[in-house]
Amino acid sequence: MATQQDLISLKVTKTLSNKLLALRYKTGKFSQLYDLLDIDGMGIKSSEKLCNHILETKLKEAEPVIKDAKKVDPDEEALVYKKRLVKPKVPHKVVQNYETFVGVSATIGNVSWAHLDRDGSVINMDCHELLNPSVRLDAHRLYEKVLSIRKKIPDASFYVWEEKANSGHLQGATLGTILVALQLAQIRGILMALLDVRNTETELGVLYHLREFLVNRLFKLQVGSERISGLSLADRMVEGEQLLEWLPPLVFQDDDVQQKYLNADRTVRREMSSSLFVSLAFYQTVLQRNRKVLEYLMKL
Repeated sequence: MATQQDLISLKVTKTLSNKLLALRYKTGKFSQLYDLLDIDGMGIKSSEKLCNHILETKLKEAEPVIKDAKKVDPDEEALVYKKRLVKPKVPHKVVQNYETFVGVSATIGNVSWAHLDRDGSVINMDCHELLNPSVRLDAHRLYEKVLSIRKKIPDASFYVWEEKANSGHLQGATLGTILVALQLAQIRGILMALLDVRNTETELGVLYHLREFLVNRLFKLQVGSERISGLSLADRMVEGEQLLEWLPPLVFQDDDVQQKYLNADRTVRREMSSSLFVSLAFYQTVLQRNRKVLEYLMKL
């Protein structure tokens, strides 16, 4: 509750402050602006000045808090690029001006994506079948199939692609495994080329690569040398549970999108969860500079 000294600091004269305090003592707290007009010498202009002084003071008090909340240690800010978790470097003007972005994941059989806005809420997500065991595609038909899926992926300010670790994973592999890996590389190459259309105004690319290591660590998907799907984690996150300290509960712009995921079969949910993990990891680490995420990465 304001004292006479508080009122004087707001440039209220001592005489007028005494009248304000006396009226408050008699009637209690002021609940309406026009209560001030009952005081002798407190006209409309005086009331406006008092309110303006109060607002100015509150804004000045809030400024340091806002600045501290956004302040990020320079070492932490550079950490993402020192550890080569994202490439190429995301320009500051992209971070400042983007509207939405899409995280994309591709396997030999499916392409999935998750579309997020500036607030990190999910606009939409989906999964599209690409290949199945009974389908045989030559290069042209494969391109046409990938192109048809690209047209279903929403337009966005930029796209994020998870870069899978590949060193040595084909050593000693069977011919079948090698052929599948080559087919997947072909699919990813086509899709990346279709997504990475340069912005005609800025001449900047719109495709960023997120290292698999980041997604694995943040969502605890690495078990030994293998990566687990994290499907149960994704299911509970989509249901609205907060399971990770650094990640707030998911928000969906449309309940139908949430239900579409929850009603999908296990295989489709597993695919969609991959693109969701990519989107959330990129959003919290690169776009939001989430302090808890950066502090965790500093320890690795």
